[in-house]
Amino acid sequence: MTAYHNESSHYHAQWLRSLISANLIAPGDVDERSIADVYSDDLKPSSHFFAGIGGWSRTLGLARLVDVEIASQCLNETRSAS
Repeated sequence: MTAYHNESSHYHAQWLRSLISANLIAPGDVDERSIADVYSDDLKPSSHFFAGIGGWSRTLGLARLVDVEIASQCLNETRSAS
């Protein structure tokens, strides 16, 4: 699955591209536009906003939760339990 990573900081966007090249985070597109300029047509099933240094994508990969719906369900169950 191809991911969409949005990060307006050029430095962090380059970092994300390096992580993608090293297969450390989900492969996909890194978009450096402001989130205000992103349209729904730009998004993919796996979309990461304010992606920073790829922590969320890396965590999903380590947990082997490549399906964002599964990850969202896990987060919702965790929130409900607290």
